[in-house]
Amino acid sequence: MNKPKIKIPFNEHGQPIGLDATEFANFIGTLVRKHIPPKTIDWRDVDEEKKLLVWDYLQAFYEVDSIALRYVINTSLRKWKEWKADLKKTKFDPELTDEELMHERDERISEADWKELLKYWRSPEFEARSCTAKENRAKSTVPHTAGSKSHARVTQEMADELGYAPRRDEVFIKTHTLKKGPNKGQHVPEAASVILLRAADDHPDWKEKSLKEGDLFARVVGLKEPRGRVRVLGLGPTPQDVGTPGTRGKVSTRVLVEMVARREAEHRMSTLEEQMQHMEQRMNKMQEMMSQGGHNLEAPSSQHGSNSRQNSRAEIEEEIDGEDGDEEDSEDGNVQRRKIVANPRNSSTQQDESLIGMNVLLYAWTGPETPVAKATVLSVDPDTIVGGEPLGPGTYEVIVNVAIKRDTILPYQCEDLLYISDAVTRSIAWPSRKIKPYKPAASTSSRR
Repeated sequence: MNKPKIKIPFNEHGQPIGLDATEFANFIGTLVRKHIPPKTIDWRDVDEEKKLLVWDYLQAFYEVDSIALRYVINTSLRKWKEWKADLKKTKFDPELTDEELMHERDERISEADWKELLKYWRSPEFEARSCTAKENRAKSTVPHTAGSKSHARVTQEMADELGYAPRRDEVFIKTHTLKKGPNKGQHVPEAASVILLRAADDHPDWKEKSLKEGDLFARVVGLKEPRGRVRVLGLGPTPQDVGTPGTRGKVSTRVLVEMVARREAEHRMSTLEEQMQHMEQRMNKMQEMMSQGGHNLEAPSSQHGSNSRQNSRAEIEEEIDGEDGDEEDSEDGNVQRRKIVANPRNSSTQQDESLIGMNVLLYAWTGPETPVAKATVLSVDPDTIVGGEPLGPGTYEVIVNVAIKRDTILPYQCEDLLYISDAVTRSIAWPSRKIKPYKPAASTSSRR
């Protein structure tokens, strides 16, 4: 019997909170060790589809919003590195030969991958990186005393207890105070906590400052945040996400937009499935009638709010008269404009109709071939209207399910949408040559 999925609540930064948050993070580690080989040296070289496989399997057991994707990927990276470090510590002995070490191989690792790891661990490159890592760890004088509980969970529990969202300096002191033993209640490091407490007394106005304005913690410890993370907030949010002082560029509000949009996603997808089923029934009926001699029947239009069949051929030809070529740059050099050609419907389009309803990966339309989103194909009909104009040849209509590379600019102008993260749960156009079928991980009947 299928067990119900576990509902995981997330905060505004896409971090899991609640009693199941630690188990959720640990399960990510389980999936990483099962599906992502440790032989790759750099996480950036790990195949994107393997990373997404962790996300897919999680969705088989947990109810998670797309806002959590960044946390899942970042946690996968951390668990992957921890696994490699544990293998090195428990399975590798430089005094043994490779043949002897083959007997120490973890059964989850293939013989070929284990040989690659042994070769790397004996290399001068690894020795250099290991020495650098040891030096960096030795510089850390601020131990975390909250155990396996994340900053996000501590912050949420403090908010429930205090009745307001705690400041970063308050969370820092909470997570750096000994909970037991003879020194229970002592701050670690004591000097930093004392300075923060004193600053709160001496500058009460600082307590009212937001992260964007430079809160009390930043004014005491330093305004500049480490690259790619925000101190005391935990894994996930970056300085650009929260708009800390000194960050450049547009402050992202897409996380909040996704949270609102995702609440409607389940309903939209359910409606979409009904529409696709209805369209398939009409197609079958049309083919049956054509086989009986109804050769003059017109194929049904897209059911996803499309009014393409209401446009006459004359109207389309009028648009063609004002256009030259297949594509041209718009005023914005980062987007393209779709062009229409006469009588675009052909045998290749009919073959592409098998893709309708299929899960796909959208790849970057410029630069390196990198997956930027997961989507579902809605229409391959060149006449389908998307963003106020027909798709044209070589372009499909898709609904974006999950944004992977959130700041990817859309290839075509579409209403007020600019980035791929703006288009989550929305219908957009995408070049067909940059779309590849993608098979999500199958759900299983029981947990682990």
